[in-house]
Amino acid sequence: MAGVLCYRDGERPHLFYRLHVYHGRKGEPKTFSWMDYRDLIVATTST
Repeated sequence: MAGVLCYRDGERPHLFYRLHVYHGRKGEPKTFSWMDYRDLIVATTST
């Protein structure tokens, strides 16, 4: 799991998160890549 917590003055905090489930399939990544983290941060800044 990777998450980002965002705060704004006078508003409730927002939690954005992504789950990564590893199924043990051939060629499947076991962890998040740097691109997954980047996409999570980009998604939080566009909302």
